[in-house]
Amino acid sequence: MSEVVGAAHSGADVALELAATRPTILAGHRTGQMPFRLDGPFIRFAAPVARFATTKIVSLGTPIGRKVKGKIRAGGGPLIDPRVEDLEEAGVEWIEERTTGVQDGRPMLANGQVLDVANVVWCTGFHHDFSWIELDIVGEDGWPLEDRGVVPSESGLYFMGLVFQSSFASMLLHGVGRDARHVANHIARRVAATV
Repeated sequence: MSEVVGAAHSGADVALELAATRPTILAGHRTGQMPFRLDGPFIRFAAPVARFATTKIVSLGTPIGRKVKGKIRAGGGPLIDPRVEDLEEAGVEWIEERTTGVQDGRPMLANGQVLDVANVVWCTGFHHDFSWIELDIVGEDGWPLEDRGVVPSESGLYFMGLVFQSSFASMLLHGVGRDARHVANHIARRVAATV
């Protein structure tokens, strides 16, 4: 039996693949999933709709986007592929209890339960750290005080690649270019104004 810690995209992918060869536990909180599949013949319709929704609807320019930004930054975005039903069909056991320690070489959950697994795969992503920037530009939520990558309080300071920098698509390939253009255009205007 294996345990996969972290239930976002990578963790779900790894759990699904492991489940084909052994019993698998996926440990992590549920972040929801896209309301439709992005595969098969439906993809020709779904992909443009998803691209539009992730760049225009779930963005800082809409009430729904502003509402979900904090949730996504705090806990991850919804699953796209695999979906919850794919994991269930494969027999993945999903537990939402956090893995918080080790006892006798085995992973231990926050409730004290020790899992009898042969291996653990950590898919918890990364934790950003802006402490090295010695400026007062980090908010109470631990994220930079920026507007689409531009730090208003510090002329010339920019960020790229932040989760939900301008929209849900900021963390996807089709969204990062849009954010990069915005930051690059801001830099170009700033440079032109000083020449």
